[in-house]
Amino acid sequence: TTTTTTTTTTTSPPPPQQQQQHPPPQTAAATTTARVQLRENRDMSVIHVESESQFYSLSKDGVVVVDFFAEWCGPCKMIAPVFAQLAARYKNVKFLKVDVDHQRGLASQFEIKSMPTFKVFRDGRNTLTEMGAQTQMLEHWVQGQLNAYEDATRLPRGGKVLLHSLSNDSFNGLVGKVVGHTPGYDRYVIEFKTANGEQKKSGLKPSNIRQILDFQVNEKGEKKTYIDATVRWDSDKKKYILTQVVNPTGSIEVERERLKIPRNGRARVVGLEKAPRYNNKIVKIVEEAEDRYAVEFGSGQKAKLKPENLLLL
Repeated sequence: TTTTTTTTTTTSPPPPQQQQQHPPPQTAAATTTARVQLRENRDMSVIHVESESQFYSLSKDGVVVVDFFAEWCGPCKMIAPVFAQLAARYKNVKFLKVDVDHQRGLASQFEIKSMPTFKVFRDGRNTLTEMGAQTQMLEHWVQGQLNAYEDATRLPRGGKVLLHSLSNDSFNGLVGKVVGHTPGYDRYVIEFKTANGEQKKSGLKPSNIRQILDFQVNEKGEKKTYIDATVRWDSDKKKYILTQVVNPTGSIEVERERLKIPRNGRARVVGLEKAPRYNNKIVKIVEEAEDRYAVEFGSGQKAKLKPENLLLL
């Protein structure tokens, strides 16, 4: 659902009196030089969109905040430093600026009528639209959209994980807690205690941790619960290997259809033939139905997927 709030804005095109305030026309060479100097002074954390293809390439994945602005717009100039500060602070978010006078096609496609207009995209889907130079609210919008995206696509903060396949073998088998994510999402920040009681915090790859959950397994018509367990997919056997943390040597093999994925578990989407663009996306399990799981994507979209289209993290 797209939310829209209106406050102080500047309407495009500018009124006659603003147009009259523009400096005299420059030569082509002078204009080019001015634009180059402007780009050199721009904050490197903010990406200034130069084409429609660049825009769609940058906005298709992750959380992307877009500022549709105009050079002659007073409120746009007022909020620009705040936008740049947020871009420098939120490394997990892409910040784009679109000059509506140079990218009229994008301005038309997104029906930009007033400047500044801010739009947030999550995995290519427009999830929020706000208009006006609301300096106090801009970070609130960004943080809210980032939280919603991470809630669906990352192991939750506070969630328990099992450490494995690390070069430091003394850490393998330890239980940790997710306390954050590094920029770019290539690492989870994990807090754990070593065998000698030392408290540590480290950035670990997703491939070095498994979520610890409570699983139900259908065993001959009866459901058995395994508390604090992990699962890993054995692609050769086409089965999950379920292991309880308290009894790591007592692993069992479980067919996918016998394992109930718990609510709030995270899984990777696989094997969708009619909608391959969703394959490899991380989703949150919202609820279990009879033969399908209700899941939520980072974009906010919801779907019902079969067990064979989900692989637990």
